[in-house]
Amino acid sequence: MNKKLRVLSLAMSLALVGPSLAFGAEGDLDLRIKALDREISELESQVEAIEETFSKVNKSSRAYVNKAGRFVSNKEATSQRLLDVSGKLDEYVANVTPSLEQPMLGVYFLNGANLNGVNIRAKNANDLYKYLKGYFVMKEGKDKQAYDALLAEYVNAISDSVMMPNIDAANDVIFDQVKEKRYALELARAKRRRLVMIRDRSKIDNLKRAISDAETTIAACKQLIDLAPNKVADVRDKLDTLMANQENLIRKGRVLLAKYE
Repeated sequence: MNKKLRVLSLAMSLALVGPSLAFGAEGDLDLRIKALDREISELESQVEAIEETFSKVNKSSRAYVNKAGRFVSNKEATSQRLLDVSGKLDEYVANVTPSLEQPMLGVYFLNGANLNGVNIRAKNANDLYKYLKGYFVMKEGKDKQAYDALLAEYVNAISDSVMMPNIDAANDVIFDQVKEKRYALELARAKRRRLVMIRDRSKIDNLKRAISDAETTIAACKQLIDLAPNKVADVRDKLDTLMANQENLIRKGRVLLAKYE
């Protein structure tokens, strides 16, 4: 009987070690997941900032998809707009041909010029507009309001042709940056999902082991009480407390286990 009691006591003491494993300190996987959370948060901020820049750049872009489904770049759209506006303005101007004048006017607008006593500052659309108001002569019989609107559109089209072609190149750079950061973000998210799956699987195993060990502890205590009630009488209250603690641990363990399964 003493030998059996010693074996049961040993079994009980070993069983007490297991339950604590499931509720131990933060593990390596949790630390790696937290590191990935920080990386993901930083990448999300970077992607958001780059996309905001992309949006701001494209607010002034004239790129579009035509009726045939072909993408028309900003440079193509800007050139086409200038050509269309110039052609319309040709019908309103008597002394020169705006569609032929626009290449040189683009140079004046880009670099600045002093023409007929008018100072055109570099990249100043208002100066160019004032110059053209005195340079172009409207044909007789044409609608002045329509002419003024076309002249303003013509100046804006020249300005766009000078200022906006680089948007396409900028978009290419920004797009590459977004693509790179998005790939890194998705990779970090995939790594996190994988680590969480491994961690949860490990937690499930630990919880099941803890519950099993707690059940073994309770069984060992009960068997000690059944086999040697007199010998354990002095520590019966401690055994009862131990069994109550193990039952509580089993209940908590099953609640946690339900969250993962």
